[in-house]
Amino acid sequence: MLFKHLTDQWNTQRRTERSTVLIVGCGQLGTILAERLSRDGYAVVVIDRSAEAFRQLGPGYGGHTICGDASNLDILRDAGVESAQLFIAATRTDTLNIMLGIAARRVFKVQTVIVRIDDPSLEAAITEEAITVIDPVRIAADLLLQTMLGVQHDAAEARS
Repeated sequence: MLFKHLTDQWNTQRRTERSTVLIVGCGQLGTILAERLSRDGYAVVVIDRSAEAFRQLGPGYGGHTICGDASNLDILRDAGVESAQLFIAATRTDTLNIMLGIAARRVFKVQTVIVRIDDPSLEAAITEEAITVIDPVRIAADLLLQTMLGVQHDAAEARS
């Protein structure tokens, strides 16, 4: 649901023909994003330190992969960050994601930057950076609560 909202918003506001998306981190989140964006016609490049991580990408993934340390600006340049319209930092390390997001925004002037942060206390570090913060745990909790409250609400209506 959130993925659809973000991609719909991005599609209407900023997408150009064959927009380039750079994703750092090929864990569960990075893999899902890479596969879906690739399937939707985006030119996707995924960077991860571990070549093993790329095995998670399904056979339908049509993008590129780069094995390397994304904190090295040369690796980001090689991946095409300077022409990327969307940059997603989806590693499991909050501070790395923040640093990468700031670099993408300030150094490379990427239009849309999204970072994954699991520790909400770190969100304040980038509030003035025009970077979208995604907290997967908070999103999951919100969806579970919505589902629970919706079910409870529907059950209460059915009894009356």
